[in-house]
Amino acid sequence: MFRKQPGVMILAAALILALAGLWVASAPLMPRRAVAPDDVRSLSGIKKLRLRVGTMPPQLHEAGLDDKEIAGQWRRALIEAGFEVVDDDADPATPILELSILGGGDKGVPGGLAFSSTVLLWQPMHLERTNETLHVPTYHRVVAGMEPKETMIETAKNVLNAQVQGFIGDVRIASLNAEPGQTEDDQS
Repeated sequence: MFRKQPGVMILAAALILALAGLWVASAPLMPRRAVAPDDVRSLSGIKKLRLRVGTMPPQLHEAGLDDKEIAGQWRRALIEAGFEVVDDDADPATPILELSILGGGDKGVPGGLAFSSTVLLWQPMHLERTNETLHVPTYHRVVAGMEPKETMIETAKNVLNAQVQGFIGDVRIASLNAEPGQTEDDQS
């Protein structure tokens, strides 16, 4: 039948190519969303937390970094982002966001100050192997560097602000990527 009518054969080939093109075009343009790493996923649905900011090392305090000021800035940033920040003696099941700052001078780098800030989120987690609930850090971020004394305070404040904003962003990412069918109430 097709040998006698070459136009039908061309039409059939064109139809097959058009259908194949439609099939390819109907595939999703965006891949499925990536699964966040486990430490970020552990932040899903957090709405309430306790905040602990460690004592500032003497050299950084003398240079102008104040742990109470940093704690106030973090508290305000967290509240503005929609978190409830509660006292440290609140319910022990409430996650603890902890900021530790280390720093000081180095004789090998005259005029320089080293700075390291560590953010940990401690949460109660059930360990199936021992059938225990443990309070463990599920989220951990560290930033370290060395700056001239003249610029250290401004750099440290910028780093600390970026760290609290990074935590807030990671909670949002984790909450958006929660398992289908899981409500926000199931995630706290």
